[in-house]
Amino acid sequence: MEQPRIVRTTRRTVLAGITAALAPVMLAARAQPRHGASRRLGVLSATAATDPMAQVNAAAFVQALGVLNWHEDDNLRIDWRWAGGDPALFERYAAELVALAPDVPRPWARRV
Repeated sequence: MEQPRIVRTTRRTVLAGITAALAPVMLAARAQPRHGASRRLGVLSATAATDPMAQVNAAAFVQALGVLNWHEDDNLRIDWRWAGGDPALFERYAAELVALAPDVPRPWARRV
């Protein structure tokens, strides 16, 4: 019969493991909206607003935010900007979003 293997560990390893296990829970708690607080999200897309795939991705993004209890016109305002592949528009819209001072800026580009 094979001898059981003894694993030696340090306090640092144990604390790192506990921290790694609790990190998602702590981040999820911080991600929950505060009662009565509204946040602003700025989304800058390199694609056109009329791009069907961009619309699917945007809808999925909003739906995922809803799962996390962030809802547009309730506790979240999303400022969308669609550059449509135009570098000048991208630059202009980036400046607009920065001026709006969103709580979270979100650049969004699709690989071609």
